[in-house]
Amino acid sequence: MLTLPEEAFPLVYLATTMVGGIWLGINTRFTEREIRFLVEDARPSVLLTRDRIGEREFAPLFGKLKQDYPFISALHVVDGAGVPASMLSDASPELDRQLDARSSDVAPDDAALIVYTSGSTGQPKGAVLSNRSIVANIAVQVRRFSLTVEDRFLLHLPPNHVAGNIEIMVGGLYVGCTLVLLRDFDSTRLAQTIGRFQVTALMQIPTLYVMMFNDPRIVAEDLSSLRKLYWAGSAAPREMVEEMRRRWPDATLVTGYGMTEVCGFITYTSR
Repeated sequence: MLTLPEEAFPLVYLATTMVGGIWLGINTRFTEREIRFLVEDARPSVLLTRDRIGEREFAPLFGKLKQDYPFISALHVVDGAGVPASMLSDASPELDRQLDARSSDVAPDDAALIVYTSGSTGQPKGAVLSNRSIVANIAVQVRRFSLTVEDRFLLHLPPNHVAGNIEIMVGGLYVGCTLVLLRDFDSTRLAQTIGRFQVTALMQIPTLYVMMFNDPRIVAEDLSSLRKLYWAGSAAPREMVEEMRRRWPDATLVTGYGMTEVCGFITYTSR
């Protein structure tokens, strides 16, 4: 599925895993060569894509993929950020019964997600993650993050990355908090979204925090709602952490180490 952090992402992810399917995210910034590599390697049976994002059209490319690879049995093109009306109109009691039957056959150790990781050398490699491993990791994460049902967790990282699809999206759904979706990232839009929707939990790589702190346009934005700040992906400059403590002296700050193959974090700092 080629998608941004938008409504269709969690809906299609959950629908896929409910029936025992395996979800694979495709980054909207990937080139045609990169997209073809993922398709050839993962061999998906169904493709779902936005028709266009900004000036870039994806429908023609995915139409060619459907023609070029016989293992693709279906292609759905979404017009905008929602779910195709044809998918919703197809619902019927018979489909409900089929859903119940398919869902009952899903086992904890069944594969649920493929996330491609570049590793240290060569082409990206697909890490196959099971239902059990995802839930086990997230059960620990939400405790270490101190996430609660009262939180508002910003989802703005790419859905094809373990941070976007597991650590934020699944993590938020697991604990039952509100997910605030931000499709298009820049420092100003990020700050405005935090203030408008009173976001309480934010996770991103250190580079994005540094961009926020160095952007003079966000000085006037109200970021006082933030109470939980997380980061990973690289070492954080001392100055970044000191700035966090200055701006949010009572906030929970957590970082750690992990990898795609284990569904995210495997170590955490104490709060």
